Amino acid sequence: MEIKQLTIAEMPQAVKLARGVFDFCLRKSMISQECIQQFDTYTNETNIRMMMGNGSLTLWGVYEVGQLVAMSGMQREGHITMLYVLPVYQRRGYGKDLLLTMRKYAGSQYQLPSV
Repeated sequence: MEIKQLTIAEMPQAVKLARGVFDFCLRKSMISQECIQQFDTYTNETNIRMMMGNGSLTLWGVYEVGQLVAMSGMQREGHITMLYVLPVYQRRGYGKDLLLTMRKYAGSQYQLPSV
């Protein structure tokens, strides 16, 4: 297992993973169409690319044998906006590892005491 900060070039794969997990695990249970629309708008590749480009969003990915199996995103102010793990890789601690990675990054890069 490897966790790494993602580049803009790697972003489309991470967005695809996030949308796939959302569709499989969450979309059917969402009562509010507004929440679904907000997710769809936020995870638009153009939007994510813009935020990564201006430094307001950082993405991380968990790779297992070269395959992206989990991803997360955090805004510069320490707000975690995405945390998705493929269902077959859940319950392995990848989400927790991503949270710890984001927490450490927020402390070292943004001097934030918490996320």
